Amino acid sequence: MADTPTTTSPGTGLEGRALACRRGRRLLFEGVDIQLKPGSITWLRGTNGSGKTSLMRILAGLSTPEAGELLWNGRPLREAGAAAREAVLYIGHANALKDDLTLGESLAFLGRLGGVQDASERAAAALEQAGLADRRAAA
Repeated sequence: MADTPTTTSPGTGLEGRALACRRGRRLLFEGVDIQLKPGSITWLRGTNGSGKTSLMRILAGLSTPEAGELLWNGRPLREAGAAAREAVLYIGHANALKDDLTLGESLAFLGRLGGVQDASERAAAALEQAGLADRRAAA
């Protein structure tokens, strides 16, 4: 996992302290400390089944850790409000939505879920800007 500082002050970004994750009876990891500073890039690697995706889902607030705490700028992530929701984005290797949704529908749905106004139009504009407009209708 990452070798990162353990101090927290305002504006430090996303931090996990002593995180643990269990799937069924299996403990995937424990005691993970990680700090992701705004604008930084982190390379997370490990063997298959070691908990990389589970850790990413915990960091994004999509899953609850078995133990430990998750902070956004020094505050618990669940209490950090809109600032954290707007700043933390998780894009996984697999679609977390229905398989029959198109790329445009999935992006618009996630936008609406995040409170984005005019989510369908903004999704189309984002796909255009990313050079993916021709993939909008692809499932």
